[in-house]
Amino acid sequence: MTFEEFEKAKAPELRTQAKACFEGAQEMAGGAWERRLAKLIEAQFYMAEIDRRHDNKWIWISFACELVIILLIVGEIAVGLSKH
Repeated sequence: MTFEEFEKAKAPELRTQAKACFEGAQEMAGGAWERRLAKLIEAQFYMAEIDRRHDNKWIWISFACELVIILLIVGEIAVGLSKH
């Protein structure tokens, strides 16, 4: 997978790559541990990217919720000041 493909890949594609790495490591059960370790690290890389993208989405949702709360507080203050 090239960098451009990795950058554009969606979560299902990354999961497929991670699964292929796990399966590749299993197939090398009797082989050199260095190759198995490399495959497992590659799988971990794909899984970390999936988690990072998921967390990034929730950060923006949380930020939007905080902005709404701030706007509600400012609105409540404005309504309170206008009554005096």
